Amino acid sequence: DLADAIGEIESVADMDIVAQIADEKMKAAAEAGDPDAIRRYEAYLAKRREDYHKKNQSKEEISA
Repeated sequence: DLADAIGEIESVADMDIVAQIADEKMKAAAEAGDPDAIRRYEAYLAKRREDYHKKNQSKEEISA
């Protein structure tokens, strides 16, 4: 039903916003010098880089 589909879309959008806010808080804490936050933020960035390179590598394999 349409109302359920709209509700699901809204909940996914809400989760994205919550994740974005959490990322911003983590970055701010790392910039403030919190050692635990720095470690978490560095791990987060490493994971993002890894995912980015995997995605691009699979695109290259498809186009080759």
